[in-house]
Amino acid sequence: MWQSLVQARKWLVAAAVMVLAVVTTAYFVGRSHPKPTLHNIPNALGLDIQQTSEGFSLSKSEGGRTLYTIRASKTVQFKSGGRADLRNVHVVVYGRTHDRYDQIYGEHFSYDPQSGEITGTGEVHIDLQGYAEGPLKPDQVPPDELKNPLHLLTHNLTFNQKTGIGETNDLIDFQSAQATGTAKGAYYDSKTNELQLKSDIHVVTTGKNAATITGNSALIQKEPRQIILNNAKINQPTRTLTADKITMLFEPDNTVKHAVAEGNVHIEGRGPTVIDAYGPRGDVNMGADNQAQQAILSGGARFATRGDNLTNGSADTFVVDFDADNQPARFHMVNNARIHQDPNPGKNGATPSGSQPMEIIADSLDFQLANGSDLKTADTVGKAQIVILPNPAKPQGGEKSGDKNSQDAGNATTVATAGKFHAVFGDGNRIQSLHGAPDSRIVSTSPGKPEKVSTADKLDVAFDADGGVQTLLQSGSFQYHEPPDKPNTSGRAAFADKATYTPADQVLVLSGSPRVLDGGMTTTADTVRLNRQSAEAFADGNVKTTYSDLKPQPDGALLASSDPIHVTAEHMNSRQQPSVAHYGGNVRLWQGANVVRAPRIDFDQSTRTVTAFGDGKHKVMSLFVQQSSDSKLTPTDVVSDKLTYTDAERRARYSGNVVARTGDGTITAQQIDVYLKQNQTENESQEKKINVTMVPGDEGPSKIDHIVAEGKVVITEPNRRAVGDRLIYTSDDAKYYLTGKSPSIFDATRGTVWGDSLTFYSRDDRVLVDSKQSSSTLTRARITK
Repeated sequence: MWQSLVQARKWLVAAAVMVLAVVTTAYFVGRSHPKPTLHNIPNALGLDIQQTSEGFSLSKSEGGRTLYTIRASKTVQFKSGGRADLRNVHVVVYGRTHDRYDQIYGEHFSYDPQSGEITGTGEVHIDLQGYAEGPLKPDQVPPDELKNPLHLLTHNLTFNQKTGIGETNDLIDFQSAQATGTAKGAYYDSKTNELQLKSDIHVVTTGKNAATITGNSALIQKEPRQIILNNAKINQPTRTLTADKITMLFEPDNTVKHAVAEGNVHIEGRGPTVIDAYGPRGDVNMGADNQAQQAILSGGARFATRGDNLTNGSADTFVVDFDADNQPARFHMVNNARIHQDPNPGKNGATPSGSQPMEIIADSLDFQLANGSDLKTADTVGKAQIVILPNPAKPQGGEKSGDKNSQDAGNATTVATAGKFHAVFGDGNRIQSLHGAPDSRIVSTSPGKPEKVSTADKLDVAFDADGGVQTLLQSGSFQYHEPPDKPNTSGRAAFADKATYTPADQVLVLSGSPRVLDGGMTTTADTVRLNRQSAEAFADGNVKTTYSDLKPQPDGALLASSDPIHVTAEHMNSRQQPSVAHYGGNVRLWQGANVVRAPRIDFDQSTRTVTAFGDGKHKVMSLFVQQSSDSKLTPTDVVSDKLTYTDAERRARYSGNVVARTGDGTITAQQIDVYLKQNQTENESQEKKINVTMVPGDEGPSKIDHIVAEGKVVITEPNRRAVGDRLIYTSDDAKYYLTGKSPSIFDATRGTVWGDSLTFYSRDDRVLVDSKQSSSTLTRARITK
């Protein structure tokens, strides 16, 4: 857009040339008014009049050099009142420094001595020509070649010698190698050296960057040496500059010193992307040879783009610095700088759902430019922040809006800060990458949710092809903190070497020794993904989780202790509400000496529920230690397709091809429910956990109350085998109660015993047989232990 300011200077210089031409014309008329009165001219004026066969000539000299000459045909008529008419007039003006060769000529001029008015009736032609070699040439020698003359044509040009006012209401045409144009009417005051072009100013420049310059009126002044163009418009095929007023200030050599545009300044640059810049005032500071040095748009500047690039911005002041080739090289947004970039519109004008708008807000912004208009880099100055705004995209009619979490993610606002930001731009002046350091900080907020804050040494922002923000990468001592969003819930913290955040879905990916603290849950892995909106977490590779800060549960059993629970796995995902963690891939869960292994385990921390699943190739395996009446520790190993344990029920349900092994023997069944005794002390509850900790405590082990086995029940002990459909085992008396279709017990010494139900005890040789066909009998069999 600032390329337009450079062109504005060129266009206004062209306008200045046109205006100065009219000034020169008026100057000649003002200075030549005594000449037509041929009788009564004092010699003291330094005038030389010669009658020739073709008419007469009149010249004015000073210091031995001619200032101007006037030639006319011999037809000179004197009318009543001394009025004189001159025909075929030709005037040459050399100037006081003899560096001009300006010519004025026309068919008819008249002079009225009573009114003091000189009138060039009909066409009046003016040719303005600089003559740098003039002072070195003999007097009145014309240039060898007329270089780039400016030709003007008007009608009915008048000048009053008494008032010093020159005026025409007719059209003024002018033409040069650089421009052609017209103006309607002119008014010249020789006393103040001011020339006004009354209306309809229209200038068309030539060359590669041809422009059309228009204005309602113009004022040309000698002191100060300046041109003022009102309601000005400078138009090129690719850009336009408009303002209520444009003022050009000139050096004594007529080079432009300064240009000022005031009132509703608007610069429009057209291309694949249309750029509009606005401000109350614009200034262009010029150097040698009419080269622009600096352009300033002040008083509250702003810009906006249309087309392929949807960007807008503002600052107190815009400043453009030009290079030696007169091209914009640097662009500064000074004080209260802000840039807003929207993603490219998708089909039907909708914003792409994966892209989000972005703003840069800083005390000031400094840009490096290429080719006069292409943005290369930008740096923030002073305080700065990057704001990723909610995605304005809305589902089209008839489409589903998606789940609530995705909608909430789209409503999130993310603010990133750092000591300084450095941006790199790509095609279409779109930000391609953004780097912030040191002390990067990202704060994400959603309606009704607390702030989520992350910090790191550095921040890198990547953008997608549509121009929307794609990812934010924080690296170096990354930390993340998320306060609880509801009463009686825990917050979340995370640590890693680096983290990548995607604003579109609010997912944070941690790598480089990531560690997540979620209430009393600590997780490490190769990579961790956190959804900052839904609070869902995903961990992959060497997952290790420790549940600590557990309160003892007096009514619980296996997981009722306050000891830590440990889990290792290949994968994990969890949610805070409800507080369930899903582990997959060679999962191992343990607390103290109690261990569960499975391809997949779900653990609910709030209810202390464990659900373990096999996958066909791999079984669920659990190991917990029992304490016998003689205080001996006995391991219990259970294998099954599935395990479900709920601490409130104190029941471990094993289902699908269950095999339970103890020191006394083995029980197989389709389903086995193990009921544990209620926790009595914190130490006891600590013993009963199936959960997480690789450091066993000094508390006692879990205690079984009773066991219920169903479906193809088989009990195997040394020298004895029992079969039935249902088994109830009570630990206090070590009693087995076996029922079903023809339950039986095979003893290696006594043979087989069967009945409608069988009761036997592992602590002695008693077997109780109950049969509907006969009365109950008690058989003693010697059981080898």
